[in-house]
Amino acid sequence: MSRAFEPLNHTLLMGGDHYMHLAHLTSYLDSDRRICELYADADGWTRKAILNVAASGKFSSDRTIAEYAAGIWDVKPLSDPMTLRRYVKQRTEAHACFTPRRKPPARDMLVDLVQAGAGVL
Repeated sequence: MSRAFEPLNHTLLMGGDHYMHLAHLTSYLDSDRRICELYADADGWTRKAILNVAASGKFSSDRTIAEYAAGIWDVKPLSDPMTLRRYVKQRTEAHACFTPRRKPPARDMLVDLVQAGAGVL
């Protein structure tokens, strides 16, 4: 074995596999083998890929952001999609230190929007 991997070897085999990297290695390798076999069958792979996408449902990040906005941040979506753009432009123009190469921190603008009750979506 290469000496480059000695620290990894020691950590996993002697120092305790705290993150359980080796606990399911055999089943991982079995799954990897099955995936390689399936990928070799272009028709089977295509069928499974199409079914996977079709069954995915609503795009999860959109749902998650909407849930956070309503349930945690207690903000409403913007009724006018240009509101955020106008706000950013006004804020950028109000601060001479912001040049095209250096933009205002997005987090600060979002905090201001939430505090102003304008919403962020």
